[in-house]
Amino acid sequence: MLMFRSVTISVIVFFVIIGVPSYYDVPFQFEFYFFSALTSSLAVLVVNLSPSKDAFESIKLPLLLFAISYAAAPVFITETDVFKDSFYQPLNSGLFEYGAKVVFFCELTFLAGYYLSAITFGTSRTVVGEVGKIQGNDLASTKNTRLFWFSVFVLLVGLLSYISLVLQSGGIGHFLSYSGGRGEIFSGTFGAFYWGAFFMLSGMVMLIASFLPNYKFIALAAVLCVSGAYFLFQGRSLALAPMFCGLILFHYFIKRLSGWFVVSLSLVGIILASFFGFFRTIENKSKVYQDPFFFISYFSENIGEFLQKTIISNIQQFDLFMVAVIYVEKTGDLLDGATLTNWLEPLDRLLHGELLDSVHAGKFLLQVVDPEFKALETAASPSLIGELYINYSTIGSLFGFFLYGFILRSLYNPIARKTASKTYYAFYTYCLWVFSKSIVDGTMLWFKLATFAAPIILFMLFMDKKEVRQYPEKKSLFNQ
Repeated sequence: MLMFRSVTISVIVFFVIIGVPSYYDVPFQFEFYFFSALTSSLAVLVVNLSPSKDAFESIKLPLLLFAISYAAAPVFITETDVFKDSFYQPLNSGLFEYGAKVVFFCELTFLAGYYLSAITFGTSRTVVGEVGKIQGNDLASTKNTRLFWFSVFVLLVGLLSYISLVLQSGGIGHFLSYSGGRGEIFSGTFGAFYWGAFFMLSGMVMLIASFLPNYKFIALAAVLCVSGAYFLFQGRSLALAPMFCGLILFHYFIKRLSGWFVVSLSLVGIILASFFGFFRTIENKSKVYQDPFFFISYFSENIGEFLQKTIISNIQQFDLFMVAVIYVEKTGDLLDGATLTNWLEPLDRLLHGELLDSVHAGKFLLQVVDPEFKALETAASPSLIGELYINYSTIGSLFGFFLYGFILRSLYNPIARKTASKTYYAFYTYCLWVFSKSIVDGTMLWFKLATFAAPIILFMLFMDKKEVRQYPEKKSLFNQ
């Protein structure tokens, strides 16, 4: 029954995408639509046929986002002006179809890497209803008490960094009234205080993990407070990340969520992202505070337009991938990994040196489209496949996604084996968020992940050593 339903849904997805050209009355480029339909339907089939019923298995969200970003969404926006810019005219020579083929084969290597890790280092089949179920998180436990107080310490460090950042950037009023770029909003304090503010998220997830499934309302309050604090930064990803992390902890510690429920919440997340984006672009925000109901009413009446803008600019990334393809085809130049180390730039600045000869992929691709962007601080989300392609071309993209799939499954293996500790679940939350969003945003989020993960990894290493001394039979990093 599951096989029949999954295949049926995949076939429907395939023919819906194939039928898009006739619906929008746009030229039918067979290979582009065929491989886009194949990529989308394969993703739906793999997610539905997964032996694990875990909605947050590490392949599901990234794979669906991959298919939507590079296959489904580009097909449905072909009638818009996105690809009508003169820069994309070389697509008429077959690069459009070539890009769709590269996307499909990257999906295949993505899956190959994932399942190779499952077979080699984990379990390729999980036990339905048992994976990741945590019981008995009693704060009277020595380990839980230690985790609780450590999380409070990390949370306080993050809170102090956040307060210092806000005060030195002009105060809350400056944040609430600002409508410029997020890099300018911090007025030169875009350093240690900004990155230290991510410890609030680290502390939050460890704190919640230390006492769930008890104290649910305290957990909810912590999520809303941290999300609200990050909302001041006017970044959609920052504001939504704590909610996503809290949802995963709820899923593993309290009640397992169905895949359809998670999909529905994802749609709510897209609406919230559109709302945040609309709010950020309003120049005179005082009017919003004076009449918030008019602001909400205007958004509701034009929600379709705002959703389309969000999908085109924040989810659909095939256009940026094609920028990379066109650049390589025109010039024959490759960046040889220069963008893949750019996420370490904050550390390079901290050391007061130019140790890394890196390039920001989003800025570079915008300048390829229009050299005038060189004078601006703005940057696009480069897309992971576009970033891999502009560095190492087709072979590098295929291998990069193979490695990406391998890493994603390696993160999930302790959960699949039911050997993950409470602390590891806290670690897994933001990892899944970043590795999912990196499909769209490339490697630019990885320093945030490193900052978030640092205190949690230190705690796991400390606990592991403690446990090994007391109980020699426990040798796993993830068994506390």
